[in-house]
Amino acid sequence: AQPQAMSMGHTPGPRLASAVTLCSFPFFTLLPFLPLRKKVNPRAFREVELEYLPAKLSCRVAVVGSGPSGLACAAVAAARGHKVTLYEKGAEIGGQLALASRMPAQWEFTETLRYYRTELKHYEVEVLLNTAATGAMILDGDYDVVVLCTGVVPVIPEGFASSYSNGEEASAASSDGKATTVCTAAEVLLGIVEPGQTVVVVGGGSLGRDVAEFL
Repeated sequence: AQPQAMSMGHTPGPRLASAVTLCSFPFFTLLPFLPLRKKVNPRAFREVELEYLPAKLSCRVAVVGSGPSGLACAAVAAARGHKVTLYEKGAEIGGQLALASRMPAQWEFTETLRYYRTELKHYEVEVLLNTAATGAMILDGDYDVVVLCTGVVPVIPEGFASSYSNGEEASAASSDGKATTVCTAAEVLLGIVEPGQTVVVVGGGSLGRDVAEFL
């Protein structure tokens, strides 16, 4: 529920939670002292102690990056009464959320993105797509606060770095003379790199499993 939003006459609809909560029943019983958290909702399990009250002084706020943290920061700051500008160097908001929503097992993130689009529009957040924030832009904007939410950089394991395509079709020759392209999961999900018929996914965590299913 969104009690604060409803009290202000704004009902954005429920924020669909990620299917993965950082807990389970055995986890409750074995480690009951650990705080519970949700991937995309900083107030989850802390609704009483973490209140978003109207700001006493309205500020000009620049949020750089529109991934999960950037979206939450921009939406909350604007809801509290600040004037917010959100910079995103890509063509769409979402960052890792947008990537995850492309995978069959993570479809629920499309609703999370819908929720934030509704919030940004309602609170009149200025969203600048295809805009990589620079120092000059920030200085020209005369912001009171700048929040960096630029996300993560993929790690290219040692031994693969020399063959990393960086989104290009350039490739390295394998031992049998065939061309081998090394790319990141993001490049595959965004369609920047088109994988061939034989693919090796390095990493068997949740991302590796989801990308394998996607392929």
